[in-house]
Amino acid sequence: MPSVFIETTIPSFYFETRTDPTSMAWRNATRRWWDRFSKRFRLVTSDVVHVELAAAPQPKGSQCLTLIEHAEILAHPAGIDAVIDHYIQNRLLPRTAIADAAHLAIASWHGVDFLLTWNCRHLANASKARHMAVLNGRLGLPTPVVPRRSCSSRRTNREAPTPPDHKEHRSQVGAPNPGGTGGRGSPGGPCPAREGRRRDRQGVSAPCP
Repeated sequence: MPSVFIETTIPSFYFETRTDPTSMAWRNATRRWWDRFSKRFRLVTSDVVHVELAAAPQPKGSQCLTLIEHAEILAHPAGIDAVIDHYIQNRLLPRTAIADAAHLAIASWHGVDFLLTWNCRHLANASKARHMAVLNGRLGLPTPVVPRRSCSSRRTNREAPTPPDHKEHRSQVGAPNPGGTGGRGSPGGPCPAREGRRRDRQGVSAPCP
């Protein structure tokens, strides 16, 4: 069963209350994927996510924590801090985004298949995909697939884009591939539009920033 790291913005958008078109579209996409398809994946998260959600205004913070209460909390070994520092020293992320660096570091350390997020600036950013893979490659770490189609296209459509399904994903698992075209860590990302339409018909949908 493919594993998915649930980053803070996923439960946050599940309970989103803003009514602008983008917020509503992302909320609807998140709820559709979570309610229909999340059981097809092994859901994991981290203490960093729990801390961020616990600091959110109430009752939203408690609602978000309840939503992910069955997601496995991945360990935060001592080596993670060195990975986070590696990202910051090499300018993948600014020092002010340590929590975002921690999300990527923990997901990479544990070999998680997908990192699901609506953080378009620091994580689901197509311009950072190659950089992520190169830096992880230097450390001998795999790079999780970070679905990012909605971020790159700035869409507000009501259809949730898709990550690779289980069969397609098996061909992408392995070492980072900075120069690839559509594989793990490639600049093109895992969700080209033509592939997304086909995967929607197979019923394996997910928010794909």
